[in-house]
Amino acid sequence: MSGCRLWGLLLALLFWPPAWAAEMPGLPAQIRLVSEEWIDNTNADGSGLAWVRRYKYQDYLPNVRHFNEILRRDGILSMLQHSRADYYIDALAEVDYVLGQAPDPSVFRRTHLVELPLYLGFSDSERGRALLALYDRRMDELVKGGRLRSLFERWKQPYPFESDNVPAATDQTY
Repeated sequence: MSGCRLWGLLLALLFWPPAWAAEMPGLPAQIRLVSEEWIDNTNADGSGLAWVRRYKYQDYLPNVRHFNEILRRDGILSMLQHSRADYYIDALAEVDYVLGQAPDPSVFRRTHLVELPLYLGFSDSERGRALLALYDRRMDELVKGGRLRSLFERWKQPYPFESDNVPAATDQTY
């Protein structure tokens, strides 16, 4: 498992409660061959798009009708090189990881695509509500105590909890 994937899993499972990150931006990016024209979130119609199964980027990108959902990232560079996909869309950290596997990364280009809101959800049950309360309490302690900063630095991720950027706590239930 890559450090990026491990970081995302760790953060999602241990530290990220809705009160602190009810809407943290995701950073989807795309990989394409150098020869391919860049797309943005408005002109993806007709392009051969690919992303990881169940990510549902089609719900966030207008005009998307043709796409492939892949089970694993390890074959995506080959798909791009053999024209089985024109673009691969994933979180920025995952795109960087995939590009890091390329024998010659110079034949690919990475571009930012769109910011998406990400949410951590808890089940609507007694146990889910208890976990939500625990996460909210611990996140408050971790952020105020500065203990998360070293994790973000270790995994070379931007630190989203600067004093003027700390999200307000919410009690929203979805």
